[in-house]
Amino acid sequence: MHTHDDDDGIGGHEWRLQERADAIERGRTPASDEGARLARYRLIARALRVAPEFDLQADFARDAAREIASIAARSAAARRRFERGVIGALILGYAIVMALAVSAFHAEASAIVTALRALVTANHWWLVGLVAGASVVAGSLRTQASAASRA
Repeated sequence: MHTHDDDDGIGGHEWRLQERADAIERGRTPASDEGARLARYRLIARALRVAPEFDLQADFARDAAREIASIAARSAAARRRFERGVIGALILGYAIVMALAVSAFHAEASAIVTALRALVTANHWWLVGLVAGASVVAGSLRTQASAASRA
């Protein structure tokens, strides 16, 4: 009779039921009050003692292992293709978002450059300096507000 490491838990109880069912089926232990689970284990023990109705081919284990390895390789390849597809879709989405952002920035920057060019052409350099200074101050305030909101 084999022993089981987990005699205290459910696994140990199941192990003891299986061993008891096998002992009953082999006639080593008299049958007694048995529950449904013990009856199922007895049925399994009985079925395992009967020889199969068909013979397995001599290289069955090798062929089965080869088929399992082939399935695993195809599964891994499919998983890699899926991951590459997802990464490609993410990169494409990122590129589209960046193109839209650059396009919006370019339109805004173009409007600012056009306005500055008009001011420079009209010799209003002081106004250009004022706009540049206001831009620096606004950027600094935005940076401080962003840092304060993170803290």
